[in-house]
Amino acid sequence: MTAIAAVLTPADLSCGPQVVCSSEVFGQIRALSCFRLPGAVTDYIVAGSDSGRIVILEFSAAKRTFLKVHQETFGRSGCRRVVPGQYVACDPAGRAVMVRRGLGLA
Repeated sequence: MTAIAAVLTPADLSCGPQVVCSSEVFGQIRALSCFRLPGAVTDYIVAGSDSGRIVILEFSAAKRTFLKVHQETFGRSGCRRVVPGQYVACDPAGRAVMVRRGLGLA
């Protein structure tokens, strides 16, 4: 099964949303959140996946694709409860990103 990440834009009521960009994703996206750095005009996406990583992505309108800004590995691959990435939260002011693991028997 292939996962696809897509950016949609609202269109006319008759035809529904239009796809701006779509990209195949290897693995499962476990968490997704957006943030904007203070004073910036660009929005970023933080994605936690089953690979044990979080990735900060930026959408490039010129290339119509996602650009990887930063990638951080927290643990082994697979949907494990002890690896952070199940929950991702961002400060509305863009000052912090919190990454949390799922509940486990620790």
